[in-house]
Amino acid sequence: MTIKYVTPRSGILKKVLTNWFEVTTDYASEWSWKDVHWWYGERTAIGFLAAAVWKSGGVALEEYRTKKKSKTTPGRCDLHFRLARNASYIVEAKKLTVWITDKSEKSMNKIREALDLAHKDATRLTEPEKKLGIAFVSFRVRKKYRDCTPLIKKWDEVARNQHFFDHAAWIFPGEARAISRWACKPGTAIFIREA
Repeated sequence: MTIKYVTPRSGILKKVLTNWFEVTTDYASEWSWKDVHWWYGERTAIGFLAAAVWKSGGVALEEYRTKKKSKTTPGRCDLHFRLARNASYIVEAKKLTVWITDKSEKSMNKIREALDLAHKDATRLTEPEKKLGIAFVSFRVRKKYRDCTPLIKKWDEVARNQHFFDHAAWIFPGEARAISRWACKPGTAIFIREA
């Protein structure tokens, strides 16, 4: 059973977040669920978001040179994408791994902290486009929880009632819940805050 969610108030970004589900599962399915993108780092997560933008009819540029406030030398921005003439975004992102336990609030605090950092970085960008801070999250569940579905459902319920983000999507595909030697890596999420 797949558990997934996209914030209903996401407007034009909703199509991108919905296509993010699709590119996420397409990739994993192609590799028979023996490899999933959320096992990797920030660059991979950004690449999958860029793929969702392209799939939504937009265009995207990753890791480009830009100016940042309070810096004398140019820096790099994680992603610039356009969905329509009046919908252009620049993104600063953070990637983290969170353990899902019976204390869902602890994982929410870690996600909030990463999103705060990404949001702060986004506010330093000088381009006129809409700025987004993004936290990409990979989840793990300890092996002692043989059936991690109840923990995922509890986390999902708690996450839907949080208000520290403007847009979000998460997916926990049933196929991704295989237990490795030490943990289950059941899913991924993206949390977005407008700057």
